[in-house]
Amino acid sequence: MNFEKKKILAEEGYLFDSELMCYVNREEGKIFSKEWVEQKNLRTLQIATLMPHRATAWKIFLSYDQHDEKMRTSLFEKYGNTP
Repeated sequence: MNFEKKKILAEEGYLFDSELMCYVNREEGKIFSKEWVEQKNLRTLQIATLMPHRATAWKIFLSYDQHDEKMRTSLFEKYGNTP
């Protein structure tokens, strides 16, 4: 993965979950799959990390080819339904 993308995620407080292959920020209530991060350009990632989000429910960013429901179920089982 691009060093600049990793830097943005680290600076914004995202931790990598190697089991589920995603970046998680409980405080912001956002989860980015590794595939989504790799598919998007740097500017899209910057916008998504800075986009305001009321952390009452997870905002999950998945790539189009990921099994949406299976991934969401795994994320909710590990992190709960709310941040």
